[in-house]
Amino acid sequence: MGVLRKGNFAFTEQSILERLRYGYMSNPTYAIANLFVFSWESDFLLKTKAGYWYEVEVKISRADFKNDRRHKPEKYDILEGRKDGLRPNYFSYCVPAHLLEKVADLIPPYAGIATVDDWGNVRLVRMPQALHSRKMSDEELKLLEKFYYNYTNLRWRHDHYQDTIQQLRGEIRFLREEYKAATGGPIEDVL
Repeated sequence: MGVLRKGNFAFTEQSILERLRYGYMSNPTYAIANLFVFSWESDFLLKTKAGYWYEVEVKISRADFKNDRRHKPEKYDILEGRKDGLRPNYFSYCVPAHLLEKVADLIPPYAGIATVDDWGNVRLVRMPQALHSRKMSDEELKLLEKFYYNYTNLRWRHDHYQDTIQQLRGEIRFLREEYKAATGGPIEDVL
């Protein structure tokens, strides 16, 4: 994952996802990042109170656009109706504002466009076209199982990282003690 800094905002997928959570749509039923609800992992999903699903794909470079279409042809076949499968009601891209002109030719006409400016503000440039109007229930999408899997997976990663952090802290203490034993002074004296 790359980082592009413009103005006061660092453009990463994570930083854009945080901005989308609060700036793309007001008061959704669900606003979820990085979840498998359809046959692929969606960068950002929203479910409206009316029961419609919006997917937002975050891209931070032109190469990111090209690679996505090349590596996920089945996803786009389903989105574009060439292949059967569950899909969101609406699909959009979110890009850094300065990138929009460079990727405009890669955005299909059905896709909405949102941008994030150099200050982290989200702006809806083009509304997405409806891919279909069918409302899918939480049960049909097996959301309970997907939310649970996501929660337990995140919990495991959190616990795993906590263990790694404790291990690294122990190694730092050991190295400080070794440095002090070898030099007679604390390592902070040379930092």
